[in-house]
Amino acid sequence: MNNNGNQSEEPLSQYIEDNFLEVLEYLHSFQKTSSWYNEVDVTRIESEVNSIWYNAVIFKQEITDKRVSEIYEIYKNKKNKTAWFIFDHKQPEKLNNQLFSYGFKPIAKMAGMAIDLNLLSKDWTPPKDMSIRKAVTEADFEEWYNLALNSYPMSRPTAELFLEAAKQNVNSSSPKMAAYLIQYSGHSVGIAEAYFGEHHVGLYSIATLQQVRKKGIGTAATMFLLMEAYHRGYRIAVLQATEKGIHLYERIGFQKHCNLSILMSTAYKNK
Repeated sequence: MNNNGNQSEEPLSQYIEDNFLEVLEYLHSFQKTSSWYNEVDVTRIESEVNSIWYNAVIFKQEITDKRVSEIYEIYKNKKNKTAWFIFDHKQPEKLNNQLFSYGFKPIAKMAGMAIDLNLLSKDWTPPKDMSIRKAVTEADFEEWYNLALNSYPMSRPTAELFLEAAKQNVNSSSPKMAAYLIQYSGHSVGIAEAYFGEHHVGLYSIATLQQVRKKGIGTAATMFLLMEAYHRGYRIAVLQATEKGIHLYERIGFQKHCNLSILMSTAYKNK
């Protein structure tokens, strides 16, 4: 992990976008069915797998209406779901309007958030009866997969995408990606995943089963991952939060720096 003093020269919104793109590229590096196109203005993913995480367009800079139309034509006749990911610090409002005219609709809006790990309270301890551990065995990964489908909820192709990347790191002392099982009173009740990037750590898929929510377990799992990142030498952690999760992360110390909108054609139905 390269933790140099020049990080502060970039806005935190750029860190959030960089980590998002980095983790997507890493996830797809293990997928033989995926094609990754890193173009000047957009990053594109194409695959035969019918999931928005396998067929996607991520905007990296403002582009012309003509260019949007060109990209739209590439995906228009494909049978699989395709999502367009738009960070609001890069794209004008007219881009959304253009996609709406093509029959797209918003399916999610996430808050891009970041935290300076140097500001964390280092004397934090987890709540009683709560723990979190890395998934390392096949039984662990099967349990993580089932919890992902029931706690997040996550589609099967998406769960498989994250799980395969975690499995590739199981024997590493400093994994790039790790899957975690959240345990409460001796039972696995949730999941989390962390991507340890070149400069920043990204937290993903933090979720618990409905029956154990509002007990501080999600907050404790987040703190555990942040402390692990801090001890590995990271200074900045980032994540994308749903509207319900924003206040939880703000209480920990995260601050919102941008929005990530996900749009998909109304011809598709996404889980």
